[in-house]
Amino acid sequence: MAHPADKALESLARGTLTTAQSLRLQTHIFHCPECLQRLVRAEVLLMLEEAVLEPRHLPRPDRRRPLFIRHDTADGFIYSRVKKRGKKWLVVHWGEQLDGQWECSTMREANEHAMAAFAQMFPEHRCTERCCLNPPAPE
Repeated sequence: MAHPADKALESLARGTLTTAQSLRLQTHIFHCPECLQRLVRAEVLLMLEEAVLEPRHLPRPDRRRPLFIRHDTADGFIYSRVKKRGKKWLVVHWGEQLDGQWECSTMREANEHAMAAFAQMFPEHRCTERCCLNPPAPE
C-alpha cells in the first residue's frame, strides 16, 4: 500500500472511515513509522482545532455551593459530591468500581479536592454532554 493521503489520516483521527478502510489504514500505520508520526500530528492538530472552534462541554461549578457532579467515563458514571458533616465537609466519590471519601475543613477546600481527586483518578477524561452538575440521583 502506498502512503495514505493526509485527508485519509485525518478521517482516521476523526473516526469517519468505514471499518474496512480503517483496518487497512491501521495495518499500514502499524508497519510505517513515518505514517504513524503523521497520524499523531493529525490527531494533535484536530484536538487543538476542536479546543478552539468547538470547545468541549465543561460543567462550570458554582463556587458558592457544594459540588455535585457526574462524569461519564470509560468505567461508567462517576459521581462526586461535597456535603456538610458536622463542622467538616465530606467529599464522596462513587461509581460502579469506586467508593471513597475524604474530609475537609471548608466547602471550598472540599470542592477543590473533589475536582483534583477526579482529575488524578481519570487524567484521560474529557467532559462531554453526558457529564453534568447536579445530576438526577443514581438508581
